[in-house]
Amino acid sequence: LAAKNPEAPAYPFVAGDSVTYAALADSLIEHGGFTGSGFEQERHWPPAYPVFLAVTKWLGGGFYLAIVLQVLASLGAVALVYKMALKFVSPGWASIPALLFGLDPSVVLANTTVLSDGLFASLIVSGVYLAFFARMPSETAKWAIIALVISVAALMRPIGQFLILLVPLALASILYFRSRNARKLMVPLAAYVVVSVLMLAPWLSFVHSRFGVYEISHVAASNLLYYNARDFLAWKEMNKRHYVPIYLASRYRDDPAYKTVDEEIARSLSALTPPGKDTANYEGKLAARLILQDPIGYAYYHIVNTAPFFIGSSIGAYHQVVQELTTGEGYSPTSLVLVQSARAALAARAPSEFLSALAPVAPILLETLAWALAAFFAVVEFFLKRREPLIWLFALLILYFAALTGPVSIPRYRIPAEPFILILATIGASAIVESYKRVIWNRKSTS
Repeated sequence: LAAKNPEAPAYPFVAGDSVTYAALADSLIEHGGFTGSGFEQERHWPPAYPVFLAVTKWLGGGFYLAIVLQVLASLGAVALVYKMALKFVSPGWASIPALLFGLDPSVVLANTTVLSDGLFASLIVSGVYLAFFARMPSETAKWAIIALVISVAALMRPIGQFLILLVPLALASILYFRSRNARKLMVPLAAYVVVSVLMLAPWLSFVHSRFGVYEISHVAASNLLYYNARDFLAWKEMNKRHYVPIYLASRYRDDPAYKTVDEEIARSLSALTPPGKDTANYEGKLAARLILQDPIGYAYYHIVNTAPFFIGSSIGAYHQVVQELTTGEGYSPTSLVLVQSARAALAARAPSEFLSALAPVAPILLETLAWALAAFFAVVEFFLKRREPLIWLFALLILYFAALTGPVSIPRYRIPAEPFILILATIGASAIVESYKRVIWNRKSTS
């Protein structure tokens, strides 16, 4: 696809993060760090994925070895999804979440290009399986390996950083629930803490020496201010003059409201930053302050714009990438495409016009419906087996990734939560089908 457009990055790269990851990897190889040749290390990017790319490029002479390893890791994750689902349903049912996850267009794209999402998801699946499903090795060794896997995941994508606390807390809760013996957890927990500190301390110390703060990545604070809070304030500013649907607010970035909000953010950030300090270190604090000015309104904005996390179309996202590579056209939000197609269909005067308006987006609509059904079945399963700790675990992981992704939700960012959404949905669908079969069988027996 890229060969048809001279301006598109050549495979295995796509526009955006992919190119930056490659630049960071090249900087590591050529200069032994994230600096050199005018390329300064960006505090937004955690180091694990660039290091992975640098090592594989050094070993293989290019980035294709990284792609091969990502695909193999994805296949391993598919197998583990199957094994996790198999604990709750029959082999036939267990194959459904595994296949759907492995064949999802966003997952395929992430694993066959220079993007960290697929490898990150494979690490999360591996960590969860090892922590909550594997019987071997011993508890102490298991906790040490879990710490290693989760720490690498946190150093790969910033959204994983709170899992460092969430996973051991959930694991300890489940083990205590089963054994009621807190003493047995002390040594494994100590092993987890030691390995986590050894993995994270060097990077945290490096960031502190460069930027004056201890953080795995600055992208969380930056996104909270310049995407979440900024878009929310801009939406409120737009609605002072004309109505804008809350789910389309961020699509009008050329609106004068954004200039007003940007000026306000710049003034507030300048006033909040002490003399001689880096303003970036106070972006998270300012974001929290702006959001807390209207917490109920922001909560509504956050929840509504998290919807694409659950029902966003991977087919639509994949189509956008193809369009960008082949034609060089800019990003076209799937939600906007669907709205335009829906309006054209509603304005149709004949059945043929109605069908022609919806035909181009039919696959997207069908996938959106499928994801909506998956979310429904997942909720059903949660209420059916809400006493089962592992069901709570899956629900907690889904809500964790959804809440932290929030208004920047796109299908690509759903990838690490997909295995758990699909497992819950499959268990729920299986329970409904089995209940229906029992009703039919009972009716036949009584008749």
